[in-house]
Amino acid sequence: MNYREATDNDLVVGARQDDECLAELQRRYEPMIVQTAKSFPNMQEDECLAEGNIALVEAIMHFDQARGTRFATYAYVCVRNRLVRAGRKAQSTLDWQSMPERASRMPSPEETLLDEEAFAMRKAEAKRKLSRFEYAVWRMRIDGYTYAEIAVALSTAERTVDVKSVGNALARVRRKLK
Repeated sequence: MNYREATDNDLVVGARQDDECLAELQRRYEPMIVQTAKSFPNMQEDECLAEGNIALVEAIMHFDQARGTRFATYAYVCVRNRLVRAGRKAQSTLDWQSMPERASRMPSPEETLLDEEAFAMRKAEAKRKLSRFEYAVWRMRIDGYTYAEIAVALSTAERTVDVKSVGNALARVRRKLK
């Protein structure tokens, strides 16, 4: 197999068993990982690159061509989401270290339980009132996804979701859950 001329999809299939395919995909996607990592200034560059490479390998292992998404899009979303989570974790560690008095303001276990119960009730109400699409958009937005990431994640071969559709769905969600 000529790795340099192979398509990403061919390499993804091969990378699950062939280290050369994996190395070629990592070479191809390194610029994307580096570029994406630049938007996380609260993390060290080597940490971003390591997290990005882990996310790329996970994307390779979990990619399903049958879902109608391009591998490049799927890989970008996986890398970005992994870096977002790592960035939040790094930021919370920095916040914790720089503000020890914050520990006194931590919620009690009872408050945490009450918050979880309230959220579960809100989720059940949303599931009753919202369409499946609106519910999916609402949950992804709560989980911290951007409008663009939601649009990419919910797009299929049969239906393309754009950022405007995501915004409109969230407006309907706000109106229905008021």
